[in-house]
Amino acid sequence: MKRFKLSHIFMLMLLALAVAAGCTKEGPAGPQGTAGTDGTNGTDGTDGVDGNASCIQCHTLAKKEAVTAKYEMSTHFNSNMMYTGQTIYQYASEGPNRRSCAGCHSEQGFVEWQYTGELTYADTNGLQNAWPVSCVACHDMHSTLDFENDGTDYALRTTDPVELIMFTEMEPSQSVVLDMGGSSNLCVNCHQPRTPGPEIASADSFLIPSPYWGPHHGPHSTTLEGIGAFEIGAGYPEAGSSAHRTGASCTSCHMHSATANTDEQEGGHTWHTPISACTECHEDATDFNYKNIQNDVGDMMDQLKQKFIDNGMWNTESDQIIPGSYTLNQVGAYYNYLWILDDRSGGIHNPAYIKTMLINSIAVFN
Repeated sequence: MKRFKLSHIFMLMLLALAVAAGCTKEGPAGPQGTAGTDGTNGTDGTDGVDGNASCIQCHTLAKKEAVTAKYEMSTHFNSNMMYTGQTIYQYASEGPNRRSCAGCHSEQGFVEWQYTGELTYADTNGLQNAWPVSCVACHDMHSTLDFENDGTDYALRTTDPVELIMFTEMEPSQSVVLDMGGSSNLCVNCHQPRTPGPEIASADSFLIPSPYWGPHHGPHSTTLEGIGAFEIGAGYPEAGSSAHRTGASCTSCHMHSATANTDEQEGGHTWHTPISACTECHEDATDFNYKNIQNDVGDMMDQLKQKFIDNGMWNTESDQIIPGSYTLNQVGAYYNYLWILDDRSGGIHNPAYIKTMLINSIAVFN
């Protein structure tokens, strides 16, 4: 008798299982059972906070319309027209020779400056289709959404202290960082002089190369701080000591009492200072000529300009300086004249500093 191999036995077992499985079939379903008893209904919960609740406190259509209306009254929007027939942001952004202008005179240029740290626009052809300085220039993203604990940051693009350009342009280059705090630092980026004055005791004379030489129209922050002018003579107040520097800020004056009134022509994003910003401290103020400061400064500016005329420095037809070499102190006096003219506050930003500048500048010619 032959013996079955163990493998043959396994094969027979598998075949038997397969036959058994093929013969098994599922029968028909039985009748449905009786439904169970309903459970107890739940109670309505309290609605959660709307995910947009924090946003719509500020981002409403009414506020957007008010901000837009005010911005369209501002100098940032109503750009000066240049002799070329262009707006200043178009002029300042055109061609390779104006690439360093775009950083303050156009929205795209300012954004790139803050991202790269380079004031000069990267494209050697300049900035095409420049836009005026508007929302995106100053506002980026919120640094926090926990406004209750962290405060409102207004999504400002930067609040970092600013290294002043005029000092880096000096020989030798210096680093002076101005920290006016919070939102004021955003303003300092552009509201600063760019061209330094002649350096005291560096030479006997100084060349004014063109009638457009000077501190470039933006000495507001340095005036408030009380630094950077041609400080010949004595009597200057300590830097940073002005009451408007220590007790106010750019926004507390120039954006004072903003409301949703679209016809409001002062405060908010008009940046036109209302007199109410002054009366919170100077209760008896009725206009900006407080204690005759603007009249006094205006009179001294007239005196200083007459000194330029009397000394053959001024073209009365064009109402500009005559380019040429003058003594260092005469050029410094002219630099101070332009500084105060371009500050445009008539002395208000820092009365003690501005008056001292004028007194000492006039004395140069006496």
